[in-house]
Amino acid sequence: MLNFYATPVSPFAAKVHFFLDEAAIPFSYHSVNLRDIKARQELSQVNPFGKVPAIELNGFKLGESNAILRYLAARFDRFDLYPANLEDRAQVDSVHEFVQNHLARHLLAIAWNLHWTPKFGMTCDHKAVEDARALLLPMLERFDHVIAGRTYLAGAQLTIADIGFAPFVAWHQHAQVSFSDYPNIQAWADRVLARPSWVRVAADIEQRLAKLMSAR
Repeated sequence: MLNFYATPVSPFAAKVHFFLDEAAIPFSYHSVNLRDIKARQELSQVNPFGKVPAIELNGFKLGESNAILRYLAARFDRFDLYPANLEDRAQVDSVHEFVQNHLARHLLAIAWNLHWTPKFGMTCDHKAVEDARALLLPMLERFDHVIAGRTYLAGAQLTIADIGFAPFVAWHQHAQVSFSDYPNIQAWADRVLARPSWVRVAADIEQRLAKLMSAR
């Protein structure tokens, strides 16, 4: 069975979690307390970078969420989620990289500072929030036009581009970002976040978050 190392605070882990459920891949969830030195040392045996998510399957170990998504799609022949055709795959990669580099990272910076830092007794970096918002909003407008008429981000079918972006979009309220001015993004978000696989993953994450916060 695949071993999945994660923390419920990480949207990077959430996208791998989403993929595993969507693809119906059996796995064992290993919750990692990144504030615990021993836990981080144990994690480094799976991912030498010491980050979540990480996976282990039949002795093969891998970190970095985007690499994990591509590996799992190929390993389990889920070419519906990551096409085998080179040109189709390149289109998915192009959209995936755009949303990760120009949308997700800024949503995370804002949500982390406004919502999560107070919960962990940390200081909000208001300059980082302002900078991220300034970079995010024009990219949201551009992307809203790009995906007009599409059911999913790369076309008619769900792919790793959607799976990889969904957890960050699920946090958009934490980032105090409204999609009301971006109707195509809003319609896409409503569609993807209503998928049974994401609903199950989101509920599991909420339970794990509640347990994590109550233990602090």
